[in-house]
Amino acid sequence: MRRRGFTLLEVMVALALLVMASGAVIWKTRNAIENKQFDTDVSRMQVQLASCYHLAINTHADWKVEALQKGNSLLVQVSCSEDALVSFQPKTISLSSCTLFFEGVKAEQFVVYFSSTGKVVPAGILQLVHRSSDRHQELFIPELFHQKETALKKGPIHPDDG
Repeated sequence: MRRRGFTLLEVMVALALLVMASGAVIWKTRNAIENKQFDTDVSRMQVQLASCYHLAINTHADWKVEALQKGNSLLVQVSCSEDALVSFQPKTISLSSCTLFFEGVKAEQFVVYFSSTGKVVPAGILQLVHRSSDRHQELFIPELFHQKETALKKGPIHPDDG
């Protein structure tokens, strides 16, 4: 005898398996998106710091990067101490997946100063920690900027210098 159609129990089991499989896919996708967001936030912070370092040297003015924990976001703002350059202010960025630590202590507000001479204070380990996982990224200040500076000095800048 040939069977026609599916029983209600078979349909329910099939739907339950489908829901469980889609839930697993959504969970994996969500974790991948959160990890990518954290990597992007770390990169954006590094770009802000590097940009400010180069602005200080190139404009011969003192600059600072200020990070402020505001709710679930870390706001990062670059500003200049010179009145002539106040009109040029880079965009404030918001890092939504990070919590900031300096030397192992959570920092609700943190400022890095960049001198026109290339000096960067404070010195220490700036750590960005992902909010919902154990991932973190460490930035060594001011070693981060001295490495870039030494990389530029390896060869002649002008063909006549070599």
